[in-house]
Order: sequence, then structure tokens, then C-alpha cells
Amino acid sequence: MKKLFVVVAIIALASSVCFAQQAPVAAKSEAPVQAQVKTVAGTIASCVMGDAAKGTKTELVVMDEKGAKMTMTLAANAVIYDSAMKTIAADKLVAGEKVQVMCQMTAAGANEAKQITIVK
Repeated sequence: MKKLFVVVAIIALASSVCFAQQAPVAAKSEAPVQAQVKTVAGTIASCVMGDAAKGTKTELVVMDEKGAKMTMTLAANAVIYDSAMKTIAADKLVAGEKVQVMCQMTAAGANEAKQITIVK
């Protein structure tokens, strides 16, 4: 009888350990860092078309009215508007055109153009 009682006590203890729950650990709530969107107005200094096969992105260099140059890559989902506000392809961008570019800083620290508008 004592052996039966000991066996039942051991089974009860083992099953209570199996069903015990750990105290929930509060997850760290990190606020997502919002990327800062900025608008750059200037003239296209150069536009080098990327090659998807080689894994390169289209690179755009815009020079503002003070002569400062800003280099940026073209986002895959970037929208480009001509002066009539019609969408155009990136290969229609040429040096010397006045543009207004909405760009965003990537996690890697590079500027990425999201929207380009050709200004008359």
C-alpha cells in the first residue's frame, strides 16, 4: 500500500510539473523608426540606368540651386511624372531637366527616390 501511495505521489508531482506554466515574459515594444521623407528640388546632373540582371539600381544625381549634389537610387516602386503629370518611364529622365524628388533614407543610409516630378 505504501508503494502504491509513493507511486501515485510521484506521478502527481511529475504531472504538475508538466502542466506548470512559465510566467509570461513581456515583449520589448520597440517603436518602429519612421524614415524621414524629404523633398529635393533641383536639376538632374546625371541619371545612370540600372540593370536588373546585374542587380544594379538606377542612380540619379540631383544638383540643387546652391550647387550641392545629392545622389540617390530609384526605388523599385518609384513613380515618375512629366510636367503634364503623366507617368513616364525612368529612361525618359535626362540631364538638365528640373525636377522635384521625394526621397527617403534607407536602413543602409542611402537616399532612395520614391517620386520624381519634372518641373517646367
